[in-house]
Amino acid sequence: MSDMPCLTSLDPNVIYTAKCQLERQPDIPKSPAIFHEDGTKELCLAAALAQAGLATQEPDSSESFVTQLQRDSRSVFQIDLAFERMGWGADLSRKVRELNDSFPDSTRKQSVLELLYQITQDDAQPDWEQVDNLS
Repeated sequence: MSDMPCLTSLDPNVIYTAKCQLERQPDIPKSPAIFHEDGTKELCLAAALAQAGLATQEPDSSESFVTQLQRDSRSVFQIDLAFERMGWGADLSRKVRELNDSFPDSTRKQSVLELLYQITQDDAQPDWEQVDNLS
């Protein structure tokens, strides 16, 4: 996995929180997200990392990130902006989106979660209230 090193540079708690969010979704879509009429959302890996990172670093902006993303669920601009705000850079956002989208639809969720399991450190524990609020 050539993009694993770029992901391992992120806070393990952010990765773990994103992994928990993605596990709860029925599927992981191609970038950036799908919003359903019943209010449920499916985020790509990059969007889940952005939401988890914002929830950790700027808790008040996590909800507005999802609202902005929902306004144009086909645009990656909000993800790039969130990655920039957290100091991760838009280039990392692009790499994570490309990684997410490289997996076939039928195995994307399994593949993304396997990747996150490989890089999640054992001592990374999310704030479970934050995880619940991301749902």
